[in-house]
Amino acid sequence: LIVGDYFKAKSDALEYSEQAADMISWLRSRTIILALLRQIQNSIGTTPLTILRAVLTRWTSHLRAYQRLLAVRSSLVAMVSTEEARPATGRLILVGDGKARAESMFEIIKDNVFWQSLARYVEHNRHPQVVHHLEPLGKAANVIQAANCRLDTVLLMLGYLYATFSNMNEDGDRVGVSAVKESLEKRWSKADYEVFIAAVILNPLYQLAPFSPQFMSNADARGLLSRVYKHVYKTTEVPTEFLLQVGDYLQKRGDFRGLPEACKLETVKAELEVCIPNSCISMLAAHINLVDCRGETPALSAFLTICVTGQLIAYYLHWHDVFCPSLQTQHLASDSSAHLVKS
Repeated sequence: LIVGDYFKAKSDALEYSEQAADMISWLRSRTIILALLRQIQNSIGTTPLTILRAVLTRWTSHLRAYQRLLAVRSSLVAMVSTEEARPATGRLILVGDGKARAESMFEIIKDNVFWQSLARYVEHNRHPQVVHHLEPLGKAANVIQAANCRLDTVLLMLGYLYATFSNMNEDGDRVGVSAVKESLEKRWSKADYEVFIAAVILNPLYQLAPFSPQFMSNADARGLLSRVYKHVYKTTEVPTEFLLQVGDYLQKRGDFRGLPEACKLETVKAELEVCIPNSCISMLAAHINLVDCRGETPALSAFLTICVTGQLIAYYLHWHDVFCPSLQTQHLASDSSAHLVKS
């Protein structure tokens, strides 16, 4: 949905991305063109690269499709020059009913502005403009589409996206960045956001660390978890036992006094094994008694299981290249209108 909003935004750069998509469709529809491209690539001794088509519902494929188009630019230019140099009777592409469209595609291929817009270089890093915008969205999609993705991961990825796009300050970024940030605000404002926030709080590896102290104090967290508890159990009263356990959990005392060491141990093990840390449910269960969730006063771990519909997974180590290096120390703030939690 966010990428869809991005492509709906109007700017020169995004219009060029539409031209790129049209070119990809045209190139893949002509077998003779694909054959000529392969012939050119073989003649210059490079590995033949085919044209990739972006899949509508797989946003990471847009990234790959534009990268591949940029990679074959020289071959496309050579193909156009060769075709235009042929006599009219010997042409292979500029013929028949498809001549008009081929001519329009040739003009795009010869347009340096088109390629410069698609392949805008940012300082020393060669990030094409559209690809530069799609890359963080593609990374977020890879994480969120994983089978073991949980609610805390979703919120952290929203924070990652907001922080990433907020740091894009070039003039050419303005329209695309605004489209993504407005889409994030729009989607978040329609979500049951307190459940997502609760999932992050109930992840022992994070707790309140990702949130701004002005937005989320211990008292605020206790109030939020109480509201989610009432929503989950369809009740107007929150058991005293639950509130006491929440307080101990946030203060790392009582049954939770050993939780920091448990988190540290699981993090070290994950680093050594190059995997994600152990589930938060398992760590919590080692510190508190799991009360049957059908009971009148479910313990925190039972509530946790229902609240997030399964195990919570901390993705920071496994997706280290995805998150900002200082993600765990950056604060999330609350937007007063859309309640969007921003990294």
